[in-house]
Amino acid sequence: MMLFVNDLYTPGVPEWLGHAVENEDQLGLADWVFPGFLFMVGLSIPFAFMARRKLGESGIQLLSHILIRSLSLILIGVFAVNIESYNADLTGINKFLWAILVYISVFLIWNKYPNESRYVLVFKGLKVIGILGLLVLAAIYRSGTPENIGWMSTSWWGILGLIGWGYLVAALTYFWLKDNIRAIGSVWVGFILLNVLAQLSYTRFLNPIKPIFGVILNGNIPSIVLAGLVIGILLKKYRTDYKRFLSLIISVGMVCIATAFGLRNWFIISKLSGTPS
Repeated sequence: MMLFVNDLYTPGVPEWLGHAVENEDQLGLADWVFPGFLFMVGLSIPFAFMARRKLGESGIQLLSHILIRSLSLILIGVFAVNIESYNADLTGINKFLWAILVYISVFLIWNKYPNESRYVLVFKGLKVIGILGLLVLAAIYRSGTPENIGWMSTSWWGILGLIGWGYLVAALTYFWLKDNIRAIGSVWVGFILLNVLAQLSYTRFLNPIKPIFGVILNGNIPSIVLAGLVIGILLKKYRTDYKRFLSLIISVGMVCIATAFGLRNWFIISKLSGTPS
């Protein structure tokens, strides 16, 4: 679906297939893809934790994994989003070549290398090359105009960056609260309320830290990942009792639909605007 909707920016495509514009009160098919991916990120967390626990990982190892994975996604997202504002004339390298070198470096760093191999030193060397590659590419990066030269910025963090922030909130929530469905449900509702407050501009006093923590403080992205986490916990608990599981998630779904249409009295239904409805 992600690949399919990326090819819908062509004349003649039915409106319901594409993205709705920011202030339209509607969702196109393309608008379901990224929130669906965020939902699945949350859905997978209880099972990912369970797998790592079976491997004997300690709480410190789990926490370290969460932080490293989150920062990795955010970092890759920042590099990706800055391709949009890249100025080849100021940087001195073709835009597409710079982007390809970024992704090669990303693969060298985050590739899953064999743990047991006589080529361990080679693999470590490849990671070092990848790290140096990103540092050099970041150092030479330029955006803007000759009169107003810019550098890399966080911007909207990019798709992977948004996933990283959402994953960080949900994974830390699960790390702290385990399978306490009521407590995690409360955190989910809390982020929906935070999204409401942000949309109503009641969080302006937090503007100084929003350039870094804006994705969390807006509440929208974390709330979608937390929704997946809640369903993931139910799936883990009732994975051998599908009737009970279906009755629960259908009930949760109906409540969500009713709440969305209730919120629509104050907020349009918009993916790009990140509305609570």
